[in-house]
Amino acid sequence: MVDSLHELCRNANIGKYRHFSAAARAKHLNDRLGLPVVAINIILGSVFFVTLSTDIPDVAKWAGGFLALSAALISGISTFFNFGKLFEGHRGIGNKYVALAARCSLVSARYEDGLLDLNGVDAMLSELHQRYTEINDEAKAFATTDKDFANAIASEDLRARTLRDREQHSK
Repeated sequence: MVDSLHELCRNANIGKYRHFSAAARAKHLNDRLGLPVVAINIILGSVFFVTLSTDIPDVAKWAGGFLALSAALISGISTFFNFGKLFEGHRGIGNKYVALAARCSLVSARYEDGLLDLNGVDAMLSELHQRYTEINDEAKAFATTDKDFANAIASEDLRARTLRDREQHSK
């Protein structure tokens, strides 16, 4: 039963790392696409005011048209994939996994300190598994990649190794 608690804690941590990795990717893409659109629109706005007072060369008109088309294309891609919403969704799911992992660790610590018996662990484990299932259901709307999973496994292994090392040094 305690092994099941530790496995649930590990799975919650993997889910946390997986969604934080996906959130970082979505934020990166949102920034990489959003900043050029803002810059292009500022440039086009400036060019527009210049054209009100002077006649500009055809090259500048074509460049302005190309920039406007580029801004519209990038903006359309960004709107279609909605990277901002993906970032927020993945962060929210990741934070729910963080809370679940913390609760699992708390139950484990209480058991190890003798503050909770196996019946108490069993009762808490049932509740924690239910919450894990709820979070997994919410996470279906925010898919992650195989790379996110590989990063999550590596991060969880590092976390577990660090905890073991810390425990060995404290003895």
